[in-house]
Amino acid sequence: MDGMRALLLGSLWLCACGASAAPIPRVATSTAPVSRELSPDERLVRGLARLAQSRYAEAEADLRAAASGQKKLEAALALSEVLDLTGRYDEAIAEARRAASLGAEPPRALALEARALWHQGETVAAAEKLRGFASSSDRSTAGAPKPSRC
Repeated sequence: MDGMRALLLGSLWLCACGASAAPIPRVATSTAPVSRELSPDERLVRGLARLAQSRYAEAEADLRAAASGQKKLEAALALSEVLDLTGRYDEAIAEARRAASLGAEPPRALALEARALWHQGETVAAAEKLRGFASSSDRSTAGAPKPSRC
């Protein structure tokens, strides 16, 4: 019986010593793809998607980065919209004017500027912006034939 007792105690002692041994370190393996920096045009696409998802801070960061790309105009227009939606109307107006200077179609740039003015409570200035565009547009098409109605 003493032999069995010694065997049992010896087994417990070996188990206790084995449990305190340091575990074998594991090598970290990542299955996540290595991310690369996006190009300005890719940032524009992502910024527009984030704008559509109402993720304004992230959209703004992407659109500002896209301003250095080939699609500066689209980035400026979208950035003006983000700034207007987040209540930074003076910045939205400045960005809409920058878009106009880059060659934006007058209706779109003026609409963004007028909307920011309207949100600031400057309804008269917003209306004058749009009225000024409408009257200049009417003058430029004065001699053009009117479309027929069917």
